[in-house]
Amino acid sequence: MKFCINCGQQLEEDWIVCPKCGTRVGTTLDTATALREQGPIAPVGNVSAPAGTAVSTRPPRATSGSAVASLVLGILWIWGIGSLLAVLLGFRARSQIKRSNGAVGGNGLAVAGITLGIVGVIGAVVLTLALVGLNETITRSAPQVRTQEDTPNANDKTSVARIGSAIQLSAANNAKLSVTAQQVIDPASGANEFSTPESGKRFVGVKFVISNVGSGTYNGNANNGASVIGSDGQTYTTDFNAIAGCTNFNNGDITLAPEGASTGCVVFQIPNGVTVAKVRFNPNSGLSGETGEWTNR
Repeated sequence: MKFCINCGQQLEEDWIVCPKCGTRVGTTLDTATALREQGPIAPVGNVSAPAGTAVSTRPPRATSGSAVASLVLGILWIWGIGSLLAVLLGFRARSQIKRSNGAVGGNGLAVAGITLGIVGVIGAVVLTLALVGLNETITRSAPQVRTQEDTPNANDKTSVARIGSAIQLSAANNAKLSVTAQQVIDPASGANEFSTPESGKRFVGVKFVISNVGSGTYNGNANNGASVIGSDGQTYTTDFNAIAGCTNFNNGDITLAPEGASTGCVVFQIPNGVTVAKVRFNPNSGLSGETGEWTNR
């Protein structure tokens, strides 16, 4: 049994080169010393290394692909998605490196990827919350755009009563009307053989008594200002047929001097099976101002 005089490695009798340090093994101390002065060389079977160059017999370590990917994704960020993947891949890489017993490297890359990933995830959360708050602030501070239909007229007013009761309504030219929806005629008969309702419908008449209690003359049209709401929730407008026993004012036109009064009927066609739930009248042809509403119970 012999040993390497350079590093002390145990050698077989027929070995001429130490596999640990590359020193030639001589039979004499002088030969070994001379060879040692030349420096270690590669073991037999390999290409000789230049004098003074150490030769490693250990294979090079591989770098973890997960560690590299973790670092790259941590840098890219991708709105926090890359950061989250960087954290996951970084911990996976560190686990692989630990299990490899030194065969796989890249621990530093994995740590850097994890660090960048955590910072990126926190940054994405903070930025998202900031954008949500900014959007809410802008929404609250932005002026609300409303259409004319959405904007109520300050002068619009609806007064409610039962059929047979009077409601006072302001009109143009300082006129003021006392309007009574006196009666709902249901069903109503046509004034002649030419006045017939459509198939599946019937005539319904509403008898109005209108007087002018204001200081100005009233000019309006009852056909344009009157409507009914059916039990089905639908609004029905005037039909221009005449019914028996009640005139339609002067084809709907009404002219009333102060203290003047007039009585007439407005006619509607209502589907069979639908009853009249409410009657409405607006003295300004239904366009604006005060409206009277009578419930039909």
